[in-house]
Amino acid sequence: MTLTLPWFKFNNQLGVGLYGVSMAVNTFGIFIGYAILSVIEIKKEKKFFVFIMSGILISCTMIIYSMTLNFYLIAVLFFIDGLCLAAMGSLLQTSIQSCVPPNMRSKVFAFRNTLYTALMPIGMMIAGMLGEKIQMNIIIFADYAVFLMLFIYLSFLSSVKKIINI
Repeated sequence: MTLTLPWFKFNNQLGVGLYGVSMAVNTFGIFIGYAILSVIEIKKEKKFFVFIMSGILISCTMIIYSMTLNFYLIAVLFFIDGLCLAAMGSLLQTSIQSCVPPNMRSKVFAFRNTLYTALMPIGMMIAGMLGEKIQMNIIIFADYAVFLMLFIYLSFLSSVKKIINI
């Protein structure tokens, strides 16, 4: 998502204003996703499937996004992306809470947040350097193609299924 703003700014059909609308649509999708998950309980045996499908859908929406300049399609893709981000985030959070002993949870969550915070600037730096050398949509496409392969690989790991289905 780091290159989303430059990609919108670079393309006259989109622009910075539509970037703001797109991010609002994505955030609205996240909000709706968490709202749905607060009302609906995913059955234990379906959690892994929902987790994997969310990752695959995120990958596919962003791959399609990298190939289009149609704002309406992008808005739909970002909404779906937001819904899937909420599902994936919720399942990861509950899995960590279920697997980690109560006396270690604060340390695990602090470590996870430290990794997120520390790795984000590195990822932005790499994305920026690549964005200077390679077309941004190609970088976005390649990034989410790797993400898709990762989720396909995860779908075959029984240990991940065991942890997510707790």
